Amino acid sequence: MMSPRKTSVYGAIALVASIWWGIQASPAYADVLGDQRSFFVNENYDQIKRSTITATLRAASQHAYVYVDDAFWSVLGPAQQGYYKSALENLALEFESRIYPIETGAWGSERTPGIDGDPRVTILIENLVSGNGGYFDSIHNYRRTEASRSNEREMVVISAQSLGTLYDKIFLGHEFQHLISFNQKEVLRDTSEEVWLNELRSEYAATLLGYNMLSTSSNLGRRIPTFLSNPSDSITEWPNVSQDYASVAVFAEYLTGRFGSRILTETLQSPLMGIASLNAWLARNGYQERFEDVFLDWMVANVRNDSTARFGYTNDILRMIHISPLYQATVFPGTTDISEFGIKPWQPVWYQFNVSDTVSGNGDAVRLDATGISGQFVLAYAVIWDDGTLQFQKAQFNQGVATGFVFTDDRTETTAPQKRVRTVIVVATSAAKQKDFLATESALPLLLKASSISRRSALDALRTTQATVIGQSQVMTDGALIKRNNGEMEIYVIRGPYRRYLRPNIIALYGHLNSANAIPLDVAPFDRFVTSNYVRGVNDEKVYAVWPDGTKHWLHMSGEQFTQSGRDWNALFIINDAELASYTTGVEITR
Repeated sequence: MMSPRKTSVYGAIALVASIWWGIQASPAYADVLGDQRSFFVNENYDQIKRSTITATLRAASQHAYVYVDDAFWSVLGPAQQGYYKSALENLALEFESRIYPIETGAWGSERTPGIDGDPRVTILIENLVSGNGGYFDSIHNYRRTEASRSNEREMVVISAQSLGTLYDKIFLGHEFQHLISFNQKEVLRDTSEEVWLNELRSEYAATLLGYNMLSTSSNLGRRIPTFLSNPSDSITEWPNVSQDYASVAVFAEYLTGRFGSRILTETLQSPLMGIASLNAWLARNGYQERFEDVFLDWMVANVRNDSTARFGYTNDILRMIHISPLYQATVFPGTTDISEFGIKPWQPVWYQFNVSDTVSGNGDAVRLDATGISGQFVLAYAVIWDDGTLQFQKAQFNQGVATGFVFTDDRTETTAPQKRVRTVIVVATSAAKQKDFLATESALPLLLKASSISRRSALDALRTTQATVIGQSQVMTDGALIKRNNGEMEIYVIRGPYRRYLRPNIIALYGHLNSANAIPLDVAPFDRFVTSNYVRGVNDEKVYAVWPDGTKHWLHMSGEQFTQSGRDWNALFIINDAELASYTTGVEITR
């Protein structure tokens, strides 16, 4: 964990940090085995609330000094001291042979040589409060003239109680990531990472280092039961309790299982922070999804946990995860279920509607209405058919209301039904905040209503309602390719209620797109998508209209003019640099 004092320290000395980073470090000196030194420690974590301790250097390696709390050592008998001396040497060796090279290779380096001019990291073994594996306090990376309680060392603290167990190296790997993050974000890029994402990387360090290969005896093994006890914990709110670590540990496994560990390592070396850094990485690597889309998919994965990277976990240790939604109701003919939730930012909430045989068998529909403050929520529907297949659709809020229709069998205008809907799972969260998350966040109300209506009523309502529609057997979500089910070859990509035509040479510029995967849609569902030709390059702020003749036309107007002209910002597609460069520049559009 990071010390909670980190924020207050920055508040006091952030203005002077940029001054002393450029000053030559103190002359290098080397500690020798047997050295005894006094250390400032965090009384909130110390077992008996000490603010200073003495410790002796009892092991060392090329990259580390290992100091041990004298109060801990002095009460050990000779046999125990021999045991712990061996454990210290093993920990120093593990740091040298695995932790240091693997983590610096992935995350980047800590500041070296640091404030003390010594390239070694200090590992302090301290008697900590039970339940605390270790901590990192950024105060020690500053000169004592700026922070009077600085130890003036690049250092981390590890629990003495963990020494010689399976966890001492896990805790060390966790805290060492924080030390690296301090250098990569604060020192080199003059920014500060969001706590939740910093802790997520530290939790993932155990997997990166190979310490999560065993299940129940691994770091992840102890996190999973905690996560399952309260899966609806916000991942960004951070009161610094075990539930917080469990939630981000599980989410880290989903992220890396789907996108690879690069999404965590490369965003650490970014001037952006938190959600913004993840969104920039996704865009830069050609993904249509953004953080909110990935978060919704993760929620479905916690219920579904199938063999795919999108709706499941690739790490076998997490195959046991199957969330049963706390909120459930059954939809009967002519009934309406109304529920209200208070949802915090990035708190997962599930509601499961079981569709009765009488509703499903009649080929009727379920109407879902979600009402919340406009722009503050993201929501999607996962539909489970009786053959076990899954269909997923993100809902679009319009003036604070999102409406969806689920047709309870797959009949079309020309075919009889082959399968029926059994379950509809609504996944929702608040996207009210994108940064600057607190230890305690406020919840916003979301009203959810499910009604059984006839198929005809649903079709009539669709003519006047901007709604999400589920009734095809294929999955349609942002970034999916669609085409008309009449033999036409034109391919479109969808985003929300919009579709954009893609010429074949454009599809070839995106490695993850394949025309063969385009979903054929009947006339009615295809025509519910509105054509858009507005794009913006991932590294370009200009908005263009692209025409079928291969030209791009800059909308040379202000954002206010864009809105007043009746254009919709949600109709804007983000494209990669290769596609933007492929178009010939045409005349500008000014109105």
